[in-house]
Amino acid sequence: MEIGSVSASKQKSTAVTIGGLSVDDYISMFLWDEKKYCLESPIKGLVSIINSEISNVKSDMKVKRAKYDDVQRKLRAVNRKQGVVSLQEIDFYSLLQPEDMVFSEHLVTLLVIVPITSQKEWLSTYEFLDPLVVPRSTKKIYEDQESALYTITLFAKAVPNFKDRAWKKHFQVSDFMFSPEAYERRKQGIQELVHDQEVTKASLLQWLYGSYSEVFSRWMHVVTMLVFSESRLRQWFLFHLWTMRGKLGTPWRN
Repeated sequence: MEIGSVSASKQKSTAVTIGGLSVDDYISMFLWDEKKYCLESPIKGLVSIINSEISNVKSDMKVKRAKYDDVQRKLRAVNRKQGVVSLQEIDFYSLLQPEDMVFSEHLVTLLVIVPITSQKEWLSTYEFLDPLVVPRSTKKIYEDQESALYTITLFAKAVPNFKDRAWKKHFQVSDFMFSPEAYERRKQGIQELVHDQEVTKASLLQWLYGSYSEVFSRWMHVVTMLVFSESRLRQWFLFHLWTMRGKLGTPWRN
């Protein structure tokens, strides 16, 4: 599973409500909000107010969505590095654990990229590449279609000679040096990204549900004004209006 992914079973399904009512109930029981939109105001002015309010919602959405997308982009970058198949591009920190590496005053652990077809040769010869190689210290960490990644522990002063002899046998000693501090910083950074994703997603969803309710309510006020205007234009003498809501697919009954 990718870092930051959430299983469907853990996602909460929240029913969309408008003022605490379902969409159907809100439409059926709709009442004009006189506190927000005075009935004495001209329709043009009310529409302008509602358009301004919806424009503010759109602006807020862009900001909140950009924040969430930024966290997603950073997580995708981490997952992309961890998902790289080639040893030439992969982030070694995603493959290693601190216990894989030995660092002391005299000993050091190196990473060696061995051709996939030369693994037997590596296992049979690595101890003889230098007298200061620690016996039985190699461990395979990862392999792709072309190469395998091994660790090797030896005395620090033997590194230059070991690299030279390994190179002659086509074993590539990586310049990568494992840092426990960098490993912990990376681990902490990923944890913070996952936490930020969860927080920003929860905040965005909460805001979306609330904003949907507000926008839907304003849309109903606009529809009401549209019905009123059309009715006055078509039947100008009607001062009391009645509206009906029909449901598609529901047959008429006598």
